[in-house]
Amino acid sequence: MTGRPPSLRRRLLVANAVVLGLSLVAFSLILYSSFSRALRRQFDERLGESARSIADMVEERAAEPWELELADIEEFKPKKGAAYFEIRMDDGTVLLRSPSLGNGALNAPMSSRGPVFENIRLPDGRPGRLMGAWLKPRHDTEENGPPSGRLLRVAVARATVEVDATLVMLRLLLLISGLSVLALSLVAGAVAVRKGLAPVAALMERVDGIEADDLGARLPVASLPRELRPPVIKLNELLSRLEQSFMRERRFSADVSHELRTPLAGLRAILEVAASRDRTMAEYRAAIEVAIGIVCRMTGLAESLLMLARLDASALTPTTGSVDIAELVGNAFERRAEKARERGLKLENRVPAGTRLNTDRDMLAIAIANLLSNAVAYTARDGTVRVETDLPRGAVLRVWDSGPPIPDDALEKIFERFFRLDPSRAGGEALGGIGLALARALCEALGMTVRAENGQDGSVAFTISR
Repeated sequence: MTGRPPSLRRRLLVANAVVLGLSLVAFSLILYSSFSRALRRQFDERLGESARSIADMVEERAAEPWELELADIEEFKPKKGAAYFEIRMDDGTVLLRSPSLGNGALNAPMSSRGPVFENIRLPDGRPGRLMGAWLKPRHDTEENGPPSGRLLRVAVARATVEVDATLVMLRLLLLISGLSVLALSLVAGAVAVRKGLAPVAALMERVDGIEADDLGARLPVASLPRELRPPVIKLNELLSRLEQSFMRERRFSADVSHELRTPLAGLRAILEVAASRDRTMAEYRAAIEVAIGIVCRMTGLAESLLMLARLDASALTPTTGSVDIAELVGNAFERRAEKARERGLKLENRVPAGTRLNTDRDMLAIAIANLLSNAVAYTARDGTVRVETDLPRGAVLRVWDSGPPIPDDALEKIFERFFRLDPSRAGGEALGGIGLALARALCEALGMTVRAENGQDGSVAFTISR
């Protein structure tokens, strides 16, 4: 079982602590490394200066042994904390050792390329640093002629206790200062995070206060930090869509109740009249036929509503195949021919025979049937309903009727569920005001669009395009 995820505040604090801690460690390491190198370089330079001073105590002579001029150097005296040196000729003969060295020796590494440094343990047990170098002795050219070029092997050693103590103190100071800075930064970070997340907390309180019956509320945007504005704008848009969805749901429920109430009331009235007294078989048959017609219209409404619900839930998957559009239009006209004759309408199928399209046959057939039912129901008597196609220009089908035109402000509304221009009309084959809504939903599922347009001559055209 996974634990509870950390809060945003904790994540920010941990991230701040990790980044700051790593930065302090990196800075401390760089500072310590630079200071340590500088301190040891200064120590090595001091060893080099001592070695040159020691080499100057030897004067090279041409005919006599080299002369030693001993200097009284305090740091090389035999005492606690003394330094050490040793001078050898190039043949290894010892010329001089520091009094602090006694009978000991300094085995310094030598290189012709320059001085060599090495960390050692001094004769008195302390840690130290040793330098060995080939150096020239002091030479008087006027008295002894040109120098012979011989060199001295000079070794100097000195304790590094002070350097080590300084570095230990530096490490301690860096540790204390780093921890102090980290602690202060964490406190400051906690305060900054709390203040920075205050708008988020206030926003969450506002969101938590929005109830299902208060979806008209909107979250403030102007007073929010710039980073929070995009998600809040999207959240307001979501609230707006939810509000519209709830309104459509309530309107849908009311419309369904109204649509079902009317046929149910008619069905009840027919049954009550038929049962009010004894009637002939013909009268009963007539009443039953009327009742069956009402039930069929209710069944069509229920099936349309079910298909709309499945389309809204993306539960219907189109099955693509080659479809004969002219055949679909002919079948739809055939089922509406009687209704068209009653209203004196002329039906024209101008879709060329053999016009085919890869799409879902059943879904396209229902969309065409609903558009034709709408045209047959609302075209003025003795008018014309014509169906044509123009696939090269993207028009899969165009259902044209001779009018009357649809008000311009209702050209989109007629595709809404249960919307009617004239409540007194039944809507064609009693589609309950959802025929056009279902046609649009089916076209969208097929990757097509459907729109209504008024012609200049008062005609109306419904066009399915891909």
